[in-house]
Amino acid sequence: MTLHQTQSYVQWFEETGRKDLAFAGGKGANLGVLVHAGLPVSPGLVVTTAAYRALTDDTEIQELIERLDSLDTADALSTTAAEIRALIQNRSFDESAERAITDALDSDADTTYAVRSSATAEDLPTASFAGQHDTYLGVPDADVVDRVRDCMASLFTDRTVAYRARNDI
Repeated sequence: MTLHQTQSYVQWFEETGRKDLAFAGGKGANLGVLVHAGLPVSPGLVVTTAAYRALTDDTEIQELIERLDSLDTADALSTTAAEIRALIQNRSFDESAERAITDALDSDADTTYAVRSSATAEDLPTASFAGQHDTYLGVPDADVVDRVRDCMASLFTDRTVAYRARNDI
């Protein structure tokens, strides 16, 4: 039984493909496609939307996210986005999500990781979020969970929220 079958918080590129766009995001799904095509891709995995939902499963966060659609000034968007980021960055993944992420890491002390976004609405026919979300390179395994959380919080940076508002996303 694969990790994907036992835990939906992470999914290896080898287990990922186009069918997983809503679960793994565009970048994650496409990396799976490249692996299946036999192209050289560094070993890796996707922290899935299930982990994001578990992290943001909080009434206050959800209310603030819903409020974003009704805000019409840059200051209001910025203030609300900052509140969302702070709430996400101050939350912990539940134990099973954190364990799924840490168990998937290589225990070699010299291994470092790239933590990048693969948001489900990142690459749309009418908009591209290239460069909008935070990326962390050279991350030691002890910091991966924190950088994943920071990457998820970066869905709510001023530039990203303003971009979504301008493009009605």
